[in-house]
Amino acid sequence: MATGCDVFPYAGGVKRLPFAERRELRRRFVDQEVADPHLRLRLFEALEGADPLGRFHGILRGPGSDLDSWFVFRAGQLAPLARAWLSALDIEPVGGAPGRPASLS
Repeated sequence: MATGCDVFPYAGGVKRLPFAERRELRRRFVDQEVADPHLRLRLFEALEGADPLGRFHGILRGPGSDLDSWFVFRAGQLAPLARAWLSALDIEPVGGAPGRPASLS
C-alpha cells in the first residue's frame, strides 16, 4: 500500500480523504508521535511546502525515520471511519488492534 493512500469507506465504496484532512492527519502524527526535534522540524516544513504529502513520505522513507510508526498511527486514526462504515452496513468488524494483523491461530 502506498504511504499516501488515505482512504475511507462509504456507502458507495471507498474514497480518498480530502487533501486538508490528509495533511492534518500527518500533522497530528508529527505532533503526537515524532520525538526527534530535527525530524519533527523537517516533517512540519515538508507539510508547508510544495507537494507536502510527497515530501512528507520521502522523509519518512529516509534513514533515521520510522515508517512503521506512521502506518500504525494512520491505521489507528482511520479505523473509526472503517468501523462506522461497517456498522452502517450491519457488519461486525473482526481483527486485532488497528495497524496490527489479526491472529491467524
